[in-house]
Amino acid sequence: MYSIWTARHSWQLLFSGGIDVVHPPLYYVFLKAWMQVSDQLQWLRLSSVLASIGSMICLYQLGKTESKNHPDSMFGHWLLVAYALSGFHLVFDWSVRMYALVTFFSVLTLLAVRKNWSPILIAGFVSVGLLLDYAYFWSLIPIWLLGFWQAWQTGRSTRFATVLGLTVGTIPFIIWQIWRLPYFQAGLNGILWMNDVLYPGFFLPFFLGTHITTWLTIITLCYVLATLLLRRHRLNRYALAWWLVGSSLLLIEATYIVSLVKQPLLHVRSLQIVGLSMTLVWGVVLAEAKQRWIGLGILLGTAFLVPQLFKHNSLKLLTEFYPWRMAKKSIAAQHHQSDDKLYITDDPSSPSPMLYYGLLYSLDGKEMLGDTPTPYVAGLPSKDHTTCKKIWSNYAIVQLCR
Repeated sequence: MYSIWTARHSWQLLFSGGIDVVHPPLYYVFLKAWMQVSDQLQWLRLSSVLASIGSMICLYQLGKTESKNHPDSMFGHWLLVAYALSGFHLVFDWSVRMYALVTFFSVLTLLAVRKNWSPILIAGFVSVGLLLDYAYFWSLIPIWLLGFWQAWQTGRSTRFATVLGLTVGTIPFIIWQIWRLPYFQAGLNGILWMNDVLYPGFFLPFFLGTHITTWLTIITLCYVLATLLLRRHRLNRYALAWWLVGSSLLLIEATYIVSLVKQPLLHVRSLQIVGLSMTLVWGVVLAEAKQRWIGLGILLGTAFLVPQLFKHNSLKLLTEFYPWRMAKKSIAAQHHQSDDKLYITDDPSSPSPMLYYGLLYSLDGKEMLGDTPTPYVAGLPSKDHTTCKKIWSNYAIVQLCR
């Protein structure tokens, strides 16, 4: 909901960062352009879904590239399956947020480096990725090191041109960051809420995609670790996967230590490189497992579970778009039974003001296709209304007044 609310502001405010002092502006600019067609939720989510499809295509091509000397592994096919059923990516792939696009540009950049594409093209990918969100920076670090290692190993000038492209692509982001330097501390303060979830018991299941289901987390870890142990003699063919896994683990450890010692830098939604690495591990496991049906069953269970979690409490998955559909039905039913006016105000005890804006968005008929708007007044009723009845108080205060 925050992205929708932000993108509704003027182009000038979006480019200047006057609304969101934490994130770079490019995603909001893109979303505002996308909203010129419609601001219906399903249409807005389509942008993230298309980005996730792009990620799956890139992962498939990357897997084919990595397994070209081992055609029996079908690594690309299993990477596609692992991504499509990942509980981690399902959280982002339907959300109106920049994370699906960041994952796409991360995988696209990785594929470009491995295939030695034009350095100008690579520089463009890096610039777009960084200006979409800081999450891309965590992916860029291991990709840059990978490009440098490839250039060092081969000694080819074309490989060093790839590193040059990766480096030059950071310049627009550096310029923007210098310009926004006065707001740097405000950006760090924007993730102070992470203090409540700075423990492995939360972010390990989060990156695995099993979330708050302890039993599924244990089963997943046991199956993955057992398969890797039993097939360890064949794992050297997946060097790229282990490179990213090792890099992402070092990154999360470093940011975790800094977060505990000084100030929160660990934003689990931004460390997508860790979730992406877990997807690569799943691809390896599915490619090598003899009892593959067990792994597919676990992933299918996860893919089924995530929508159920959203249905009951999306806040447990660190999202701000509360499913207001049922609330709207209750409010609209009571409103239609009388000629009274609906007055809606924010609930001071709500964990996020975006929940209030989410209700207004739903009452406007934007959450579901074909939904009809429900008339309301945002704010407190005037003194002219003698009788008011509170009909809703969860995350927003709704009164029916005459």
